[in-house]
Amino acid sequence: MPLSQQLLAAHAFFRQTARLAGDDTQPCTLFFSISDTRQRAHTVHSSASSFEQAWTCGARQIEEKLRSLVARSGEHLPLWLRVERAINITPITWVALTERLQRYKRNYFRRGIAFDTQLECALTEQELNANAILYGGAQCPHATFNSGNFAVYAKRRFTGNATSAAVQRVLDQPESTVYLFDTTGVFCAEDAIAYPLNSTGAETGWRHLAALTPDTIRSTIETASDYLGRQVQTSGQFIYGYFPCFDRPINTYNTLRHASSTYSMIEAWALTEDETLKTAIDRALGYLTQVLIKPYTLPDGSAAAFLLDTGNEIKLGGNAVCLLALVKYSEVTGSDHYLPLLEALANGMAWMQDPASGAFVHVLNAHDLSVKEPFRIIYYDGEAAFGLIRLYALSRNERWLGVVEKAFDYFILKEHWREHDHWLSYCVNELTRYRPDEKYFRFGLSNVAGYLGFVQQRITTFPTLLELMMAAQQMLARIEQLPALHPLLKEIDLGAFYTALHHRARYLLNGYFWPEMAMFMRNPARIVGAFFIRHHAFRVRIDDVEHYLSGLIAYHRYLEAGAPQVQSPVEPQAPAQDLSWDATSLANATQGTWTEQPEANWRASGLVPSMLYFKPLRMLSRHPSKVKPNEARLARIWASAAPERRPSAFLCVDPTPYQNCGIPALHVADTQEAMLQMGRAIRQRFAGKVVGVTGSFGKTTVVAMLAHALRHWGPVGQTEANANLPHGIAWNMASLTAPNLFWVLEMAVGRMPINSELVRPHIAVVTGLAPAHLEYHGTLHNLARKKSAIFSAMAPGGHAVLCRDMPFYEVFAKAANTAQLQIISFGEHPQADLQLQGWRSEADQVGVHARHAEHTFEFTLKARGKHMVINALAVLATLLAAGLEAREALHLLTEFTPVEGRGDVQSFSCGEGQFQLINDAYNANPGSMQAALQSVADLPVAPSQRVLVLGDMLELGPDSQRYHLQLAEHVRNASPRHVVLCGPYMQGLYHALRDELPVLWFEHAQALNEALLEQRAHWFAPGDWVLVKSSGGTGLSQLSTWLTAS
Repeated sequence: MPLSQQLLAAHAFFRQTARLAGDDTQPCTLFFSISDTRQRAHTVHSSASSFEQAWTCGARQIEEKLRSLVARSGEHLPLWLRVERAINITPITWVALTERLQRYKRNYFRRGIAFDTQLECALTEQELNANAILYGGAQCPHATFNSGNFAVYAKRRFTGNATSAAVQRVLDQPESTVYLFDTTGVFCAEDAIAYPLNSTGAETGWRHLAALTPDTIRSTIETASDYLGRQVQTSGQFIYGYFPCFDRPINTYNTLRHASSTYSMIEAWALTEDETLKTAIDRALGYLTQVLIKPYTLPDGSAAAFLLDTGNEIKLGGNAVCLLALVKYSEVTGSDHYLPLLEALANGMAWMQDPASGAFVHVLNAHDLSVKEPFRIIYYDGEAAFGLIRLYALSRNERWLGVVEKAFDYFILKEHWREHDHWLSYCVNELTRYRPDEKYFRFGLSNVAGYLGFVQQRITTFPTLLELMMAAQQMLARIEQLPALHPLLKEIDLGAFYTALHHRARYLLNGYFWPEMAMFMRNPARIVGAFFIRHHAFRVRIDDVEHYLSGLIAYHRYLEAGAPQVQSPVEPQAPAQDLSWDATSLANATQGTWTEQPEANWRASGLVPSMLYFKPLRMLSRHPSKVKPNEARLARIWASAAPERRPSAFLCVDPTPYQNCGIPALHVADTQEAMLQMGRAIRQRFAGKVVGVTGSFGKTTVVAMLAHALRHWGPVGQTEANANLPHGIAWNMASLTAPNLFWVLEMAVGRMPINSELVRPHIAVVTGLAPAHLEYHGTLHNLARKKSAIFSAMAPGGHAVLCRDMPFYEVFAKAANTAQLQIISFGEHPQADLQLQGWRSEADQVGVHARHAEHTFEFTLKARGKHMVINALAVLATLLAAGLEAREALHLLTEFTPVEGRGDVQSFSCGEGQFQLINDAYNANPGSMQAALQSVADLPVAPSQRVLVLGDMLELGPDSQRYHLQLAEHVRNASPRHVVLCGPYMQGLYHALRDELPVLWFEHAQALNEALLEQRAHWFAPGDWVLVKSSGGTGLSQLSTWLTAS
C-alpha cells in the first residue's frame, strides 16, 4: 500500500475528530513516523499556524524521508505509519520536571517533552521511552533524563546542532521552561486502516480497543505463541530474550523457564493447532528431555529424573514445570510416550519431601543430591503441588495425590496463602477437583480475597496476577456447585473479584507489542506481537511471554464460555437502599479530582449527558465535544438556575470553565470512561434483582410493562430515554440511586458484550428476533449471535427468558446453556414453557389465556394486538424466573397503558364523532410491522373503519426493498378502507397495491403533512381505527402532533 494512501486515511481520521471541529486555524504540531518493520521508526514533525499547514509540511517531509530510505536500501518493504498531534501542552521548569520524574516508575512517564515554545525540539512519549531517554539503568527505580541516550537519538532525529544546544541550555539552567504534551493520533499499517490511538492513561500509545472478546484475545495468543516458536532454535534451545530498545540479546539461560515456556506453547497449540508451533514444541521438548533432564538412581534404589539448571543445581520447581509441560503434551496429543519419564520426575520430587512435615526441599546439588538450599522461593512449593496434581489427573496414581495432600497440610500450617502466589492458586484449584474439602477451598479463597485491591491497582502488568485470578475463578465456580460450602462465598467480595479479573486481563494488553509501539524499537519485526515488561527496559524474555500467554489462554477459555460470574448465596431480600453519590464515592468511582471540594452534605442523585434528561440533583457530564467558547457563561447560567434545573456538579476533562461558577466540578481523564465507571460502581453496590431486556422489537414496552408489574413487590428503577447502549446504560444506572428492589434495563444489540458487563443481569429477556439494523449486523443469524451476548456477563444459575417463537431460538438457547443459565421460554410454540393457548380481541380490551406447567393464567390487556399479548407473556415468564407469584401481577397487566409511540391509543375529533389513532411510529422492522398490521386485522371493527398510515422501515441492509414488498400480503389481510404510505422504500409497496386498494404515497413526511392539512376529512371518519407505524427516522411520529394542531 503506498504511503500516500496511508496518509489519506490518517488525514481523514484527523478531519473527523472532535478535537479539530472549529479548531482548524489554531497552531498545530504534528509528528509523522514511518517504519519498514525492520528498523526503528523515522520521525519528523512540523509546526504551523493551522492543522492543514502543519499537515502539508509534515506529509511532504515524511514522503521525502521514505524516498531517501528506499533509495538507500533499494527495497520496497511493508510500511507502518503513525501520525500524532500534540495536545495538552503545559509548561514546567526543568528542575520541577526532574523532581516529578522521580515520582514515576522507570519507563512509566507517559508524556512528550519539548525544549522550546515552538516545539521545534520535541520528542513524543514513544520516542522517549523506546530510546531509553528517561531510563537510568537497572539500579535506578524511577524515571530520569539520560543525556547520553538522548544525544545518540538526537543525531538521528534532528538535523544540525540547534537541538543539542537547546537541550544543553536547559540542563545548564535548571529554571528554564520546558513543555510537556500528550498526543492524539492514528496508526496505519499496510491495509491503510486508520486505528485511533489512546492519548491518556495506561493505554496511552496503542489503539482504541472495545471490550475484550475471544477473538481479540486469541489474536494476541497467536502472535505471542508464534514469537515463542520463533525463539526455539534448531537445537531446541530457546533464544532467551531481548532488550528491544537497542535489540540487545539476553545472554543467560534458565532451564526451568525453558520447560515452563514450552508448557505455555503447548497450551497455545491446544487452542490454535498451528503446525509451525507444534514443530517448535517438538524441538523444545526434545532438548528438554534429551539434554536438560538427567536420570538418577536415588539412595533407596528407585529411578528418578531431575532437570539440571545452571550452577549445577536441581530445583524443585524445575521438575515441577517439566511435569506441567509433559502432562499437557500427553493430554493434547493423546500420547503416553512420556509417562515413564513423568513418573521418574515425580519420584524425584517425592524424594525431596519431608515425610513427617510435608515440606519440600527446594534446591539440591546435582553431583550428589545433597541439600543446597532448604528454601529459596515460594514459587517452588506451588509449582511442585501443581505439577504433581496434574500428573495425578493423567495417570491416576494415588501416590502423587497423597504427596500433594501432605504438602498442603504444611502449606496451611505455614499460612502460605499470605504470599498470594499464582502457582498456589493453580494447585489448590486442581486439588479441589479431587478433594473438595473446605480447608482447601478456604486456603484458595484466602490466597486471593485480600489481594483484590493489589490486582486492581498494580501499575505494572504483572501477568501472573491474571493466572492467579483465573485459577481462583474456576475454584469459585466449583464452590457454587457445592451448596454446603456456600457460606465460603461470603468471605470474598465477588463484585470486586470480577471487576479486578476483567481489569487485569485488559491491563495485560498494556504489555503487548502492538505494531504502533514496536515500530519505535530498534528491530520491530523481532518483537512485534510479543509481550514485554515495561519497567525492565521493555524486556521481552521467554518466561515473561509465557506468563502472559497462560493467563490470556485461560481468560480466552473463560470468555468463550460466556464469562460466567459466581454470585453470593441468595439472602432474604434486604431493604432497598439509598445509593446516592457523595463526593468521596464519586471521586473513587471515576478516579477523578474535585477542583473544589463540595460541601460536607453534598449529594448527587445521578448523572446525565445532556440537560434534556435532567432531574433534580443530577450531575451534568460535559464531554469535550460539547464544550464551546461560551462554556463559562453557560456554567454561570446553570449555577443561577432554580434548584430543580441546577446541576449538582459538572463532570469534565478541563475544569477551567467551571472555576468559581458556584457549582463543583469533578476533573476526570475521560468523561465517557468515567460514566462507565459510575455505572459499574453503582451496579456493584445494588443488592436487588436486575433484569436486562433485549430483542428486535418490544424492548421498551416489555421494560415498561415489567416495571409496572414488579411495583407490586417493591420500588423499581428502569431505563430512561431508551438509552440502551453502553454509555446510555451507564448513566441510567448511575442515576438509579433511589431505594429500589428491582432494576429493569433495556439493552440494545450494539456493543452487547459491554452492555452485559455493565448490567450483569440476573435475568435476561429476549423479546424476539426480526430483521433490524441489518446494515450493521449482516444476517439474521449473525444478529441472533450478537444479541445472545447478553448472557456473556451473567453468573451461572441466572435465567434466560426467551421467546420460543423467534427464528434462531436455538442460537439463544445454546448461548444460555453455555453460560449455565436456566431457560424459561414463552410464546405460541408447542414447546414453550409459558404457552399462549388463546386470545380474543374485544371492543375495549384483549382477553388472554396462557398455561405454565399445571397453572393457567386468565387476564385482560388494554394494550391491543397479539404482539402485546406476547409482550405480556414475556413479563409473566420473567416474574416466574424471579421466583415471584406471577398471578399476583395479573391485575397490573390489565391496568398497563402502552408507552407513547409504542401502540398507545389516542382519540381525535372528526366530524360528529371521533377516530382512534394507534401510535406505533417510534420504530419498525418487518417483525413489528407485521405484528402491528395483524393487530389491525384482529380489531373487532368493520374493514371500512380501518386505516393504515405506514412509513419506511430503516436500517434493513441490502434486502430493504424486499422486506417492504413482503408487507403487501399483511396489508391485504388487514382489509383497510384506505392506505397512506410514506418514504422511498414504500414506493414499491404502493405500486404493488395501487390496483387493489385505495392507496396514496408520499416521498417524505413533510409532503404527507401538507396533504393532511387539506385532506384530513377524506382520510379519516368517525369510528375509524388508524394505525400509524414506521421507523422513527421517517418523521411519522409527529402525526399526532399535526392532527392536534390542524
